Amino acid sequence: MKRSHIVGIAFAVYLFFLVIGGTVCYVLHTHQEAEREAMPSYAAPPGQQEEMKKASKAQEDSSRHESERKEAEHEKQIDALKATMHEKVIDGVTYYTHDYDDAPTPGVYLRPFVAVDGYGNAVIKHDIYYYYTLDDPARTDWIFGDHLDITADGVTMTELLDTKKLHKKLAQNVEYLSEHYVLNADAEVVQALRNVGNAAAASIRYYKLGGKERCHELSAEERRRIHDMVALYDLLKEDE
Repeated sequence: MKRSHIVGIAFAVYLFFLVIGGTVCYVLHTHQEAEREAMPSYAAPPGQQEEMKKASKAQEDSSRHESERKEAEHEKQIDALKATMHEKVIDGVTYYTHDYDDAPTPGVYLRPFVAVDGYGNAVIKHDIYYYYTLDDPARTDWIFGDHLDITADGVTMTELLDTKKLHKKLAQNVEYLSEHYVLNADAEVVQALRNVGNAAAASIRYYKLGGKERCHELSAEERRRIHDMVALYDLLKEDE
């Protein structure tokens, strides 16, 4: 037999088995698909379906009630803090402050307050207030401070003050004078105020670098007021 005939027969046999194999695979695949389609889909009994719906609704109700409870508690905390403060609106901005004396005992004071614009955006400001009278034994007179140290439980944060923002006042009778800054508190200052509010002891030091200074130990009441002001600020920021 010629070599070409042998090759032709072998190729024909190869095609035969290839067709048979493909046919078998197709039949098996079709049969499996038919079996899957014929299998009944599982459905929970009506009673069980009802229980599942009730359980899902109960979970949704529980989540909603918990969210409402947290929101109510949040508003309650805000209202409780506001009740201890003075609230006034100027040019659409609401200010929350404590009752401060413009003529306190001579010294330097830290008096933060919160401002909220008409869109609900809150910022905490700190008023650094230095007050001096002619009969003040410290004899510090004008300081023109350019630095403020805030120390809480031994940890000090130093703030560099822009003297262009310094407000000065001298009484007409020259019996007293005052210096004060009203500045937006950045993240570092806010944290320093937060530390003061949580501290067992805190102090401030207002000074001109290379010049005069005035120090003050914050009382428990001053620390509490600062704590409450920062707490109000934190709660209002959560609403933004």
